[in-house]
Order: sequence, then structure tokens, then C-alpha cells
Amino acid sequence: MNEAEQILAEARARWLRQYAARGAFQRMFHLGQPTAAETLHAEQVAILTALLNSPENAGLFIDQAKAREVILPEEMAKQTTENMARIARTTLRAAELIFVHALLDAMAFDCCRAATWAAPSQCLALVEERKVTLRDVRAESAAALVRRALEGYLEQLRMDALLKKVDFIYARCMPDAGFAGVGGGYKFDRARLERLDRMRHDTVHEVGIEAAEGYTDDDDTYLAMTALHLQTMVAKKFDLKIDPNFLQQKWIEAARSRAH
Repeated sequence: MNEAEQILAEARARWLRQYAARGAFQRMFHLGQPTAAETLHAEQVAILTALLNSPENAGLFIDQAKAREVILPEEMAKQTTENMARIARTTLRAAELIFVHALLDAMAFDCCRAATWAAPSQCLALVEERKVTLRDVRAESAAALVRRALEGYLEQLRMDALLKKVDFIYARCMPDAGFAGVGGGYKFDRARLERLDRMRHDTVHEVGIEAAEGYTDDDDTYLAMTALHLQTMVAKKFDLKIDPNFLQQKWIEAARSRAH
């Protein structure tokens, strides 16, 4: 594999490993939620029952007997459990959004790298205005100076927003009209990506987890498939191939690492 292919292969291996880990967490949450809700409900009933009936707590009320008529442990426990379950579901949504967005951002950056190193001579316009010292010119070849300038450009791009990385990839690859990149009816939608990017920002920096309440399973799949779409687009543009044996070896190494 050449450098660009190596970048894409490592990016795909990482994406597969991390997306699988994320799926395991999601599955365990949904399987465990009913049991957790039952446990929480039972705990709340026990706490409220002890509060209302224990002589040690009588001093907390004007009339403990009257409190037992007004406060219904089963009903209050039901409301508390439902509220905690709702918060947990919203938190999971926020975590899903943040994590899958991060996977997409990492993939987008690696696609930027691969698209650059697949044809660095086509990227000269990005760095041709950068200044170099006479010392640098005397010490390094023109190719080395260009590479260092492109590495600096990419390092800045790493810190930029997701949409800037995506726009870079589209500018470099210029796919044919109607290009999908992945199966299953996927269609790239920049406006949708911008909306989800803003939702992630609001979740982390502004509103909090409530901002992710509108994040759907379809949105989750869209972000995941966008990562594969971008990689496919770069691979197609520059005729880059990923060695399946490399992916298998990376998967085995990850499994061994988790085992230890």
C-alpha cells in the first residue's frame, strides 16, 4: 500500500473497531434498561416507605400519619423512575451523537490526509503563498519544503470544523453528480450534516444534553454512513485500494489488546 492507502486502511480499521464498541454499549444499555428501571422503582418505594413509617423519621413531618395518606410511595416511585429513565435515554442520545460525530470527524480528517498525499502536486495552490527562509531553502529540497508546508496546512485543518474538512474533500474529489459512495440508499446532504453538527455543538457547549433529544436513529445512521461515503469518494477519485488482510490483522490486534 502507498501512503494514502495506508491512511485510509488505518482509518477504516479504527472506524470499524470503534463503531462496533459503540454498538456494544448501546445494545447493553437497551438490554439492561428494564432491569435497571425495576431496581430503581423498588429502591424508591423502599426509601419512601421507610421515610413514612419509621419512628426515627416522625420528626420530619407535622403529622406522619397524615403524610402516609398524602404521599403514595408506589406513585411517587413510578414518577421518579420514569423521570430518571427519560434522563438516561437523553444522555445516551447525547453520547451517541457526540461519539459518532467524533468518529466522522476523525474519518474526514484522514480522508483529507489521504486526498493530499495521493496527489500532493495538485495541492500546491494551498500553500504556495507560505513564506520560507533562505536557511530552509538551502537546507531542504523543494519537495521537502512543500511537504512540510502541506503538513502544516493539514495540522491546521485538523483543528477546523467538520464541515470545513468535508468541503475540502469535496473540492479535492469533485464527485460525479448523483455519486452516493455507499449502498442502502445513502445520499449526502450538507444541510443535514450542518444541522447535526450544530446539534452536537449545542449539546457540548451551549444547551446541554437536552439539545440531543431530537437526535434519531436515522440521524445516527446518516453520520455513520457519511464517514464511509467520504472514504469511498476519496478512494474512487485516486484509485486507492484497501487490503482486507490489513483490516483483519488490525481487528485481531485490537481483540488481543482488549483481552489483556
